Amino acid sequence: MPLLSTSMPRLHPLLLLCSVAALALAYVMLIANRPSPPDWKKEQDPHLTGFPSWFGGRDSVSPYEEPRQAFVGSPEEILLFIDLRRDSLSLPHAFYLLDVLSSRPDIVLTVTAPWAADWDSDKSVGDNLEAVGCKKRVWRYGDGEVDFGDACRGSTIINEQPSHSLVAPKVNPRADITILPEPRYLLSKDNTYEALVESLGSDWKMGILAHVMPMVGALFDLVANPPGRVYHPKGDAHPSYRSVNYYPRRTTPRSLWPKMPSGKSYTLFHSDISPILPAKALFRDTSGVNSFLPTSELRKFWTSYERRIANHMSTAGICIFEGWQDGLVDDRMAAAMLGGCLVATVNPDVEHATIEHLIIPLSRTDDALPADQFETALGNLTDSDLKKKALNAFVFARNEFTGNIKVDSVLDIVHRYDRGARGYIFPHGFRWTCNSPGEKPVWCPQA
Repeated sequence: MPLLSTSMPRLHPLLLLCSVAALALAYVMLIANRPSPPDWKKEQDPHLTGFPSWFGGRDSVSPYEEPRQAFVGSPEEILLFIDLRRDSLSLPHAFYLLDVLSSRPDIVLTVTAPWAADWDSDKSVGDNLEAVGCKKRVWRYGDGEVDFGDACRGSTIINEQPSHSLVAPKVNPRADITILPEPRYLLSKDNTYEALVESLGSDWKMGILAHVMPMVGALFDLVANPPGRVYHPKGDAHPSYRSVNYYPRRTTPRSLWPKMPSGKSYTLFHSDISPILPAKALFRDTSGVNSFLPTSELRKFWTSYERRIANHMSTAGICIFEGWQDGLVDDRMAAAMLGGCLVATVNPDVEHATIEHLIIPLSRTDDALPADQFETALGNLTDSDLKKKALNAFVFARNEFTGNIKVDSVLDIVHRYDRGARGYIFPHGFRWTCNSPGEKPVWCPQA
């Protein structure tokens, strides 16, 4: 009896190739048509599943942003006095504050500045404010000191000095509310009640000294088509979070910039320096366009300037800023978080417990760029850890560093003043130790 053959029939090579191609095509179609993981799943591990849909895009809205409640009541009348030069690096923040105040239904706004079309340079500041019309609140945003004279005696005067000002902050004798750029200034020996009475005179009355969380200089580009956010992350298009980008202060000369370590992991953003205004933006507009409008040459120049910084931050991995040893929460940190960049810094004294989980923590050292600390920190963090930090920092910034949050904070202080509050108001979560930078209060051991 013949043995049965156990050999398998041989497939034709062309048939085998077609079978493999069909299986590959079916797999590709299955992958292409599979449902995208929900955003809540992407929030848990953005490295594995990709970032949520709202992490990126000029018009994205985070689901964690609390909607504003409908306004009911009488609006606040505010005169915003932008006391800055047209080439001041703080002007983008003033313009964004202007946009926020203008957009709120609970505020009736008037604005003026020393370069406004109706400003009379032959008259005093007080006379110009009176000519514009003093409102119930006068909010000055500017550097240095100013003499209000006897103007606006019936108004609540808010005096705010921008962050990174080259002029040391001082309490104006006419200011009812003083917004200081850093919380540590509230602890300065020059700002104790006794010191203020001595410097401002016995007739000076104590108002409120406070600090509020920073805001980004230009959050919205109102001229772009369509309008959208200036600072926003790239989402899944974001490059590696293992590259370090150093940002010197805009006023630091090139000769003082630190030397970058060798390799492609470290870069310095050298465009973030003092800009030079073009002639058509340096002087008053003669085209009839109001300088405060987004379509003016002055506004377009500064929005373009902020956009260059925003574009770099949105593609940077880790952002470290000159002065990181001070551990400050400032507008640069806010901009980086909103742009999807991880911030490396000493854990700040404001919102200490929250921010320590959102940054690359560094220890104070004299090195401008602590490469050894970066190697250690990045060696202990996975790509998943880094992306989670960037995502959580973005959510935090969208809820803490916007213009509306800042205006709400200032108005809350104003209303406390109306109810009789006087003294010092520290920001929520303020944690200060005798090892913090700056002047030491009297209760700390003196060196």
